[in-house]
Amino acid sequence: MKTNLIFWLISLLSISGYLWYYIPRFGMAQSISKSYYLIPFRPLLAIVLWAFAVPLMFVVNSLLFYIAGAAIAAVGLATNFLGDDGKKGTADDNKLTYFVHMAGSIGGVVLTHIAFGVVFSMWYVSGPALALIGLSFWGVIKIKNHIFWIEVFTIYLTLIEVFFLKIL
Repeated sequence: MKTNLIFWLISLLSISGYLWYYIPRFGMAQSISKSYYLIPFRPLLAIVLWAFAVPLMFVVNSLLFYIAGAAIAAVGLATNFLGDDGKKGTADDNKLTYFVHMAGSIGGVVLTHIAFGVVFSMWYVSGPALALIGLSFWGVIKIKNHIFWIEVFTIYLTLIEVFFLKIL
């Protein structure tokens, strides 16, 4: 129980600290991933993603959550997904890095909510969350920087759900 709380706090503080660090200094990026191109110490994003995902994998201790956490950790491996210039479709793009990044980020977000529904029977939370994410992603709900807000929504909803299910 105490170990779970420590792991949960590592996840909470790593992602929250990162957001509090980069947004006031460098402005809002279209997504957390694109903040990689704004910060001066680029390995920081990978460290933060691993510090967020890996401890939660151990707290929840479920195969689906391991896969979701591994997907987010893969995003940390592929932070340079748009190449060194930060623009898609230029000569320095690496298609494999882009694929790993996108599959990891979309898979991690979607699989996390599916896992809460399957493992904890929390479809009353996961269903509306997936619907909201889908509507925003497909442009039905128009929000500036919608990918950033989907990521933030999923991160903090996950932290809240894990806290009530595994910490309390």
